[in-house]
Amino acid sequence: RLPPHSLSITFDDGYKNFFLEAYPIIKAREVPVTIFLTTNFVCRRVPLWTDRLEYAHSLIYTDRLEVGKKTDHNRRTQLKLVSDCDKEVQVAQIERAAKAGLRDFAGPRAVYAPLDIEDIRQMDTAPEHLIAFGPHTQSHPILTQVNLSQAREEIRGSKIEVKAMAKNFSNVMSYPNGQPTDWDDNIESISREEGFLAAVTTIPGPVRTSDNLFALRRFTMDQTNHWPLFLATSSGLRAALQSIKRKYGPSR
Repeated sequence: RLPPHSLSITFDDGYKNFFLEAYPIIKAREVPVTIFLTTNFVCRRVPLWTDRLEYAHSLIYTDRLEVGKKTDHNRRTQLKLVSDCDKEVQVAQIERAAKAGLRDFAGPRAVYAPLDIEDIRQMDTAPEHLIAFGPHTQSHPILTQVNLSQAREEIRGSKIEVKAMAKNFSNVMSYPNGQPTDWDDNIESISREEGFLAAVTTIPGPVRTSDNLFALRRFTMDQTNHWPLFLATSSGLRAALQSIKRKYGPSR
């Protein structure tokens, strides 16, 4: 049983700025959270393709930031619909157009840096097990766009690596991207077979006792730097308005 209005706070991917910015606040206030780690990113420092894309666009559109942001958003949406192979080809083409790629995390690229293993070990020893660590696959593919053996390896491999890094392991995993078409019954079956108790999505909404444990909803708090937008998002109002807009807004 949980008290009314219970809240679970989660972070995805495993960025260094979690340790630098969020962790001191979490520790000071003793707020338990779960962070889901993409293990190729954290263990082998392989940049996420979305970050490679954003960095390349920032170089191409240096003097037209708003155009660059819009282009990045549109291409990111488009690339989420193609295979990993096609995605890599297209991202590499954009990097060539930018005449640079996100190959390391020095200088201005530090914003894209992953957690260090020592960061994880330090947080893993925090009092009262404040930080739990869960798997978020190895390379962050959309799991329905890879074959089932690869999906299993992504899930199993990240589970093994997160368990090796952190004693406070969470038996909950996070689906990459986490939208309705990004996992299916096969992915749920694999997750159960690999010993997970639940999985989280990025579909907005509260969690109810009747929910499928392998399709748990979350409110994504991206772009909520302003208090009114934070309130609208955390209350569910923003998601409701977006749903109405999709259903009744003008078609394109």
